[in-house]
Amino acid sequence: MRFLPLLMLLWACTDDLPLAAPWPGSRHWSDPLDTGPSMDPTDTDQQSGPAPHGDTAPEDEPPCSEIVVDWPEDWTVWEELVLDLTNLHRSQGADCGVYGYQPPAGDLVMDEDLRCAARVQAWDMGDRNYFSHDSPGGPLGDDVYERIYNAGFSGGFVGENIAAGYNSPDSVIAGWLASDGHCQNMMQQGYHYIGVGYAYMTGSSYGYYWVQDFGG
Repeated sequence: MRFLPLLMLLWACTDDLPLAAPWPGSRHWSDPLDTGPSMDPTDTDQQSGPAPHGDTAPEDEPPCSEIVVDWPEDWTVWEELVLDLTNLHRSQGADCGVYGYQPPAGDLVMDEDLRCAARVQAWDMGDRNYFSHDSPGGPLGDDVYERIYNAGFSGGFVGENIAAGYNSPDSVIAGWLASDGHCQNMMQQGYHYIGVGYAYMTGSSYGYYWVQDFGG
């Protein structure tokens, strides 16, 4: 059975989280977790950021990158389905394994800055054929923190889930929920905004690339 990759990254003030970094402000890479057919490495990262984000960016503002201009409509439809499924599971609560039961959380609002960052990362992973939160020399910067804030988001509590190879919104959400860390990331009470990016790249290793960028 083919294992499809998932990665999770979380940046935040450690006092706000049940998942605390072993070294505050530094990166911790966990051992690979084997929780089912859709799991590969999981990593966590935590860091404080600027002040909380205000209103979502107006849709008529210029996008954060030319890459997202004329984004395919079918890709957008799948991104919206991921948002709907994410909010459905947040409204129900979820058992996130080692992180325990996560109670129902409020709906996330699609933020245009986070969406632009997520789209750029999904496209870049497929275009340059890699799978990582780090994006050296990428269109918006070298890592999650740079991408999200260079896209224009100003929140201080941000995180990211990425996945590749899942061929539908249902399957990628199921994959994230089956992974304790990704599940806990999706259910965070401190998140209020989300950006979802999906891209399909012919000739790449996985074809389908997915990104959830979260913000508080």
